[in-house]
Amino acid sequence: MVLIFSSPTLHYEGEENNFIIYASSREAVEEYTEDPESGSLVAAVDLYKVYTTSTPGNDTLYREASNIDLHNEFGSHNMDDILEQILLKGKILDK
Repeated sequence: MVLIFSSPTLHYEGEENNFIIYASSREAVEEYTEDPESGSLVAAVDLYKVYTTSTPGNDTLYREASNIDLHNEFGSHNMDDILEQILLKGKILDK
């Protein structure tokens, strides 16, 4: 299955893999990162999943990150914690 999104993505460069999440909008991400305590994680992300690849670049195919991928990089596979880390430390890539 191939997913195509027009929403911006956030790229997080990990130790072994790159991680990607799909944001609902640049504005929602900026609002969340300004004040994570009062921001809405659900409003900031378009899809509640994390994708990964071990190769850099925007034209690469991504796969859904496994719990092992997530635990190795983030020390947890708690999706809320991981999405928050990527939102706060990732780089926005507009489509």
